[in-house]
Amino acid sequence: MLASSAAEQDYCYFEVRLVDLPPDADFSVGVARQSQEPLKDFAQGNLGAAGEPGWGLSASTMASLEMRAGDVIGVYIDQSGAPRVDFALNGKRLGPDYALPRSKAEEIRGQIYPAVSVGNGASLECVFDEAHFKHLSPTESFKSIIVAREML
Repeated sequence: MLASSAAEQDYCYFEVRLVDLPPDADFSVGVARQSQEPLKDFAQGNLGAAGEPGWGLSASTMASLEMRAGDVIGVYIDQSGAPRVDFALNGKRLGPDYALPRSKAEEIRGQIYPAVSVGNGASLECVFDEAHFKHLSPTESFKSIIVAREML
């Protein structure tokens, strides 16, 4: 599922709350391009390969973090220079092992959208309103996604 607004500003952030996470739950969190093709590769965790529509982390990638219902995944999108997508869990940045490798991040240029997928009983809640973020520091450069408006 894609958000309705693209992440077009230099620094943006959104959160994904894990509402229900059964033991075999599957999900992916990240960014993707708007496409006519279904995001089946994104949903299957095949993220960031050449020609694929999305970049992010899957539940299997994050299995060692022992996530549970109530946890919050923060997604930091930096398009100011060399593109980056970083992740946090419950307010703590996960570091380079969970960030997209620079070779993958370079493919992110252009219009991208926050994206999630769920399977096997997983339930997620996306939060795009800065007033409802649980973990974004007020000193961060990252802000909620600004909805673009067409002007004549």
